[in-house]
Amino acid sequence: MTDDLIPFNMNETSDIKKTGALDADKPGMTATAADLANQTMSAARARLKNAIARGEELTADLRTAMKDPLKNAEGMVRKYPYQSIAVAAGIGTLLGLLAVRSFRRERE
Repeated sequence: MTDDLIPFNMNETSDIKKTGALDADKPGMTATAADLANQTMSAARARLKNAIARGEELTADLRTAMKDPLKNAEGMVRKYPYQSIAVAAGIGTLLGLLAVRSFRRERE
């Protein structure tokens, strides 16, 4: 660490040992530390606000993008109900066969 980062010399504690308090110029360091903490917290709050706003934008975009395909899929199911049932049954059968196959491999 450089001396610039350390606000005071750690070995200079004689005034605390003698009087139980800091020198008159050392309370300024407390104010500086408080200012630095406030600046850091302000920056963190700003970054959090930006992240939340970006997340809300992405959520709104996703909802908008998903409305049309869902409406199209619902319209196709309503237009072709029996074909939709057949497709769903076929996909379910395929997934079931794959699951049974992998289960048999695990048992062997």
